[in-house]
Amino acid sequence: MRWFRDLLDLPPGGMATLEHEAAASPRGARNLLAAPFFMGARSVRWNADARGLFLGLSLGHTRGDIARAIMEGVGYEARACLEGLRALALGPGEVVAVGGGARSDLWIQIKADILGVPILRPRYTEAASLGAALLAARAVDLIDDLDATAREWNPIQQTVAPDPEAVEFYAGRRALYEDVYQALTPLFPRLHAP
Repeated sequence: MRWFRDLLDLPPGGMATLEHEAAASPRGARNLLAAPFFMGARSVRWNADARGLFLGLSLGHTRGDIARAIMEGVGYEARACLEGLRALALGPGEVVAVGGGARSDLWIQIKADILGVPILRPRYTEAASLGAALLAARAVDLIDDLDATAREWNPIQQTVAPDPEAVEFYAGRRALYEDVYQALTPLFPRLHAP
């Protein structure tokens, strides 16, 4: 989203504008699908050749539609990660949102709907240093229970539940997203060919 904001030459506060415009776009971003592989496909896909794309883009789309499609695309990738965990019998019943996207009410709701699990937002969403402090405290035996201490030091402030109707909608869109990725996988290397 930062890339898109910067591409549009919006100021740092422009993220709120993009979120507002994305909220005006319906689920599915008016049939626009975004694959957010702007630096290759990471996490469970591990495909350095993959690149971002917008499928279905027309003259009728707005920047709000594009912003929502990006948010949804990131949500589909988060779902791929969740499915990877489930394949290892590690499927979480909830997800804690951290990082810049955790400040967005819309994006958290989109992720909850795509993942089909509640999203928890802690007090501090920029928590990398807090995580490092927790791990250091555990390493020197200052704390015993890492999870309990994390929730004590950074308590959950909000729980966003998935909307069952949206979960069903996104299941169909996610299937299309996966089909698009599979269809393009053999083509991605050709983008780099001389």
